[in-house]
Amino acid sequence: LVLTQYYHPEPNFITADVAESLATDSDVTVITAHPNYPNGEFRPGTRYHRIERSRVNGVTIWRVPMIPDHSLSPARRALSYLSFAVMAGVVAILVGGRPDTVWVYQTPFTAGLAALYFKFVWRARLVFTCADLWPESFAAAGVVRSGLVMRVMAAYNRAINRAADLIVCSTRG
Repeated sequence: LVLTQYYHPEPNFITADVAESLATDSDVTVITAHPNYPNGEFRPGTRYHRIERSRVNGVTIWRVPMIPDHSLSPARRALSYLSFAVMAGVVAILVGGRPDTVWVYQTPFTAGLAALYFKFVWRARLVFTCADLWPESFAAAGVVRSGLVMRVMAAYNRAINRAADLIVCSTRG
C-alpha cells in the first residue's frame, strides 16, 4: 500500500517508479489525491469531488477528494493537508486490504496519519520517505511563525517517525 498526496502525472515520479516496479511481484495499491500540484488547482475535467479508481502499469490507483491549497495561509494549507490525510485514511481502510508493507511518501508529513491504522491494527511494516524537512519547511517558507505551532508539529513528527520501521531520507540532515 502506497500513501502519497502527489502521484503521476504530477512531478513526483519516484512514487510511480517504485509502485510500478513493486507491481511486477506484488499487488500494489496507491492512495493519492487528484492532481493539483503545483498551483493548488485541479486540472480541467478532473472530477475532484469523487473517489476514482484506475489501473496503470499493474498498479491500482485510488484518487481521493481533498481541498487543494498551495498558498502561504497557515489555516488553508493545514486544511488542505488534513483533508487529504482524512480522505486517504478512510479510503485506505476501505480498499487497502491487509498489506504487508505501507510506504508513505511524506510530502506533506500529514500523509503518515493514514498509515498508523495499518501499523497498529494489521501490524504492517511502515516505511516513511521524508522528501522535505518537516516541519522546518513551514518555517522556511514563512507559512508558520508561531513557536507553539512549530513545537506541536515537531512533536507529531517525532511520534510518527518512531512508529516507522524504516525511514528513508534524501540527506543525512
